Amino acid sequence: MRYSIGGRYEHDLGQGKIGGGLDWTWRSHNNLSPLRIDPLFPLALQQKLNGSIGLLNARVEYSLPDRDLNFAFFATNLLDKHYQTQALLSGPLGIGTAQTQEPRMWGFSVTKRFGSE
Repeated sequence: MRYSIGGRYEHDLGQGKIGGGLDWTWRSHNNLSPLRIDPLFPLALQQKLNGSIGLLNARVEYSLPDRDLNFAFFATNLLDKHYQTQALLSGPLGIGTAQTQEPRMWGFSVTKRFGSE
């Protein structure tokens, strides 16, 4: 099961608007059926790679519509969840791989639009 929920709020401030938003995404664990279990790897590892995960992202921005400018501060994986996803667990030599997902990341952006109507 997967779901996501988000919310946003905006308010006039000075010559522009300030806004903020949060979004939450959830992925439940993947059930390991007998056909999906690899006998070459520990079951606990396979369960960890297929576990549930919830991620929170946030964004705060200030826009100046008259100047077509937008300043934003954002964060992804705000709760800094450390998790891996399964890529390939088996092969002819029993070699497995997993991909570590991105940690918490912060950023700032400035957007200027030219020729808008």
